[in-house]
Amino acid sequence: MAQFIESELGNILLVLDNFKFSKVNRPLASGLTKWRCIIKTCKAFVKTFGETTNIAEQNFDHDKHRANSDQNIQRQIVSVSAKRKAVEDSNEKPSKIVCTAIKSIPRSEALQVSDLHNIKRNIYNAKQKKFPPLPKSGEEVQDMLDDIQVVTNRDKNFILSNDKVNEPEMVFDYFEVFLMSSKPNDHRLAQFSDYLLNNYISNDAAFPPNIWSAATADLNRTTNTNLSKFN
Repeated sequence: MAQFIESELGNILLVLDNFKFSKVNRPLASGLTKWRCIIKTCKAFVKTFGETTNIAEQNFDHDKHRANSDQNIQRQIVSVSAKRKAVEDSNEKPSKIVCTAIKSIPRSEALQVSDLHNIKRNIYNAKQKKFPPLPKSGEEVQDMLDDIQVVTNRDKNFILSNDKVNEPEMVFDYFEVFLMSSKPNDHRLAQFSDYLLNNYISNDAAFPPNIWSAATADLNRTTNTNLSKFN
């Protein structure tokens, strides 16, 4: 029995007796559609009336390779369906996506637990391709924010203020006006505030704001040593 399935790359494959055939894009003079075995060294082919499963001619001489197992065919069908659903609805749980995909196919008895793990990994990879790569600096974060169309959950415009101007001198003002003015009267908080001021906030600190507030990843100094005693 012949059927059409979708490849992992999104192309249509013809499956006949568990052998997979890919479509030959070059049109035939006879008007038939030709399908070649996906194994490049194999000379087997099938010709159909248009893009249907009605076979007009076939050469089923598959050289030195076996047909795909039912497990392989079913795993591919479920994987492709699950990846498409994951991209369309990234908030859906992978387990629910897989269950829905399995229920949508007529046969799934050949699937194994290892297949489900592979399908979930494919779902994860498909979701990752939907998102841009992780930024490596503050400047890249701000550039990405400029490219994002920010809307609410009701598709209404949302105002996003992305200030790319880094002014280290404003750090002290913010620290003094907003943080120190609202600090509770506690000697432990006073001690920690002095630590922040002496090491990060003031201009003569060990790590002044012009180092750590810069939108760059090219920093030669770190704070790991000083912070270790607070861990």
